[in-house]
Parts: sequence; structure tokens; C-alpha cells
Amino acid sequence: MIQTFELLGSIKAPVYFVYGNHDTQPAGDFVGGPYFTQDELELAITSNGISILKDQLVSISDDLVVLGREDITMDERKPVIELPLRPDNVFVLSVDHSPYNTEDIIETGADLQLSGHTHAGQLFPIKTFYRLAGYDVYGFYRHGNTDVYISSGVSGWYYPFRTEAGCQYQVILLKAKE
Repeated sequence: MIQTFELLGSIKAPVYFVYGNHDTQPAGDFVGGPYFTQDELELAITSNGISILKDQLVSISDDLVVLGREDITMDERKPVIELPLRPDNVFVLSVDHSPYNTEDIIETGADLQLSGHTHAGQLFPIKTFYRLAGYDVYGFYRHGNTDVYISSGVSGWYYPFRTEAGCQYQVILLKAKE
């Protein structure tokens, strides 16, 4: 954890973090116990110059804002109606760990949402079950006017292997309209 945030903090650009369902380790006993406290996690993030976004908008430039959502598993997550208003004439990039709440995705009015959570199904046949249940799993989707990209992520959950898409990180280049 510490090495990861040191590496992310060394990037020569602003770095933002949104919590996912395993970051606060509410079920840590299931996987052998919590490995760090909530305070240790937050210190590792913020001491490396990384900003934690919890239902906040951050202006990156005159034409780009980032909306960082609190994780859907957190009681503190605000309903979309209580989020800061979307500024006019800007590209809104929403970052939400979970891609499941399609109504929220549409209501934010974001242009692009980046999510993870699913680990691309990680083990066969989990991806099939996700799809049968109507959930997006991995790749590009569109909900309302919002494009959604779901990454397989850089790690897995519980089991130290995958039979579905491998671990990955993405570099996404946003270009201003000319």
C-alpha cells in the first residue's frame, strides 16, 4: 500500500483517489484480517500529495472537471441531487469505483465515467453471472449521454489468480475539441 501511493504521488500531475469497497476493509476478517487501519490508509494517500475525492468536483482546467464519487457501499455517499452542480460548457469526468448504479450514472450528466470493481469477472463464470444479472463488467458502455469505461484493475480480489481479463492500468488521453 505504501509503495503504491508513493509511486502514484511521484507522478508530475495532480493525482486523485476515490475509495472502493475493499479499501476500508469492512470484511477484513474474511481475508485474514485488516492489513492497515483507515488512518494509515488515509495518511499513505494524503502524505504523497494525493487528493481523496468524496462526492466532490475538482476543476482541472477551464474545460475539464473531475467528479469523484464516494463508494456505493458507504453510508456517506450522497444522492446525485446533492452533488455539486455540473458547470456549463465543461467536460465532466466522473470517477466512481462501482459501475452498477445506471440511474446515478445518467443523472450525474457526466461525459465519461471511469470505474473498476468487477475485476473483469476475475474467475470464470463470474462475468457470465454479472451479464445475466444485467451488470456491466469490463470495457466500454454507454448510459444516457455518458460513456462508461470499466477497467479490470491492477489486482484481483481474494484469489491470487484470474481466468478472465488480466490485470491492467489505462492511460486515457482527453483532447479538447477543436
